[in-house]
Amino acid sequence: TSGTAAWTDAPYAWSGNTSEAIGADAQGTAIGTGYRNTQAMVTQSSTAGRAGTVSRAYRGPNSLSDWYLPSQDELNQMYVNKNAIGDFSTDLYWSSSENGDPFAWGQRFDSGSQYPSTKYYPYYVRPVRAF
Repeated sequence: TSGTAAWTDAPYAWSGNTSEAIGADAQGTAIGTGYRNTQAMVTQSSTAGRAGTVSRAYRGPNSLSDWYLPSQDELNQMYVNKNAIGDFSTDLYWSSSENGDPFAWGQRFDSGSQYPSTKYYPYYVRPVRAF
């Protein structure tokens, strides 16, 4: 995500609806489920400036429209490879994996710890795309 239209990590609330669960469509944790989770987030609430909507709105240096918020396991792979990817904060990053009504999974990039956090807190976001 470098070069023209580079992404800059910034904190956002998880979604525009932080009190109601989306359900099974946003609870995938495995690699390959982040896109579906993010689509479900945006379908439930298209509020601009939230983790799901900013990830889906990002177009990157090649104007591609398939960016999304990573699932819990996808985010963990980013943590495992954080030195190769680069430029992460040491704070918490949101995944697209919901964990009930007011919670979604996040991951600290200093310790690697994963835990559910309240959706309205602004945590860092790093969109990804499959290729």
